[in-house]
Amino acid sequence: MKKAIITISILIGLCGCMRSQYMFTKNYIAGYFEYDNAYTQVDKNAYIEFFFGGKHGNDCISYYNYNNKAQYSVYAEKFGDTSYNRVEDCINQAFPSQCSVLSFIVTSIDIVSDAAWNESHGAGTSLAQYFSVKFRSIAQFIDSGYDFELEQYCKNHWITTPLDELQEDDMRLVIFSRPSFEIYATTPPTIDKHHRLTITLTLDDGSTKEHVVEITYP
Repeated sequence: MKKAIITISILIGLCGCMRSQYMFTKNYIAGYFEYDNAYTQVDKNAYIEFFFGGKHGNDCISYYNYNNKAQYSVYAEKFGDTSYNRVEDCINQAFPSQCSVLSFIVTSIDIVSDAAWNESHGAGTSLAQYFSVKFRSIAQFIDSGYDFELEQYCKNHWITTPLDELQEDDMRLVIFSRPSFEIYATTPPTIDKHHRLTITLTLDDGSTKEHVVEITYP
């Protein structure tokens, strides 16, 4: 009798685990990173890399996932990630995905230097026409109604856009990675080689963020 009770208890426990293993979700995106703890660094190719979530990736004060349902829902509505509508195995695979994104949109980017870039662009003039931004975005996948032929393409495809051609909505749903996006010179300087660049990002809430980097071009 005792053995039978133990067996029944185990079966009930297993059934309970199976019920909690599968969960319905109307959202695909795993979480949203805000601008907190943003920083830049310059790589060996003079690419200016933008990181979020702090230098170790684990001190991000404003990261919203299912544990922060109220703010998560605000961002899901903002970006249209509300009709995934699937049952997911939340134990044996990431739930609902492994894809986190930036919670803001960079609508424009400008760059000025403390030194002359060329004969027509001296210190303090906009250098946007000489730089491009490189990023990945999950927007096409979300907009498609979760067309899984597009999923891996979006995750692996880097988009490159000249700064002076960047549209307000181009950097929507930029994928969080290390780095999340990069800025680099498409036309190198012809006068001064060492530059202290001030990069101004305008976000979709109207705020601006400045980053200053020093680069010596070859």
